[in-house]
Amino acid sequence: MELYWIAALSGAVICGFIGSALLSEYDKAGTGFLCGFLLGPIGLILVWAERDKEIRAASERRAVAVATPTGVRDETPCPFCAEPILRAAKVCRYCHRDLPAPSTPPAREPRRTVTRHFR
Repeated sequence: MELYWIAALSGAVICGFIGSALLSEYDKAGTGFLCGFLLGPIGLILVWAERDKEIRAASERRAVAVATPTGVRDETPCPFCAEPILRAAKVCRYCHRDLPAPSTPPAREPRRTVTRHFR
């Protein structure tokens, strides 16, 4: 009977360490250990699902970072409250006032490329 308890406890500890290893990259090692230790293989399934959720969130953050590679936003100060707002904003998010239409320079004609055929 003692051997059963030793095997069950060691199995729980092993599941805890596996859960901890799966979530250690996302600063959730303690959560992974508790789920694996207390719930065993079912806890490992839950930890794996949490890991997948963290991977998707990280890829979404990378996608946003790719959209603004330098991290610099196109901002301008609000003419009413002087807080930084996006240049394309129509309403200030701080003072909630309507902003004047942005003045845009006249559009330039696209360059025409001349192709030459050599013989």
